[in-house]
Amino acid sequence: MTDQRDLLTAIGEVVVNSASLEYAVTTLVATMEGHRDQECEDRALGIVRTTGQAMRDLRRPLTVADWLDTWLTTIAPRTV
Repeated sequence: MTDQRDLLTAIGEVVVNSASLEYAVTTLVATMEGHRDQECEDRALGIVRTTGQAMRDLRRPLTVADWLDTWLTTIAPRTV
């Protein structure tokens, strides 16, 4: 009985750690897209609702044009 409980505890820890990692990656992706504060949280939640979306977005190449567009539309207006 103890072995089964230990196994289930270990599986539960893996699931929780996996969910935590997935959310951390979604937050990173949202930040890289130029989102901040509540907007970043909202984008992260939107990404995490689709299984594996965060890793696909993280692997997506970011071109200079993409970065500049993100900066001009989301970051620059906040600095003025």
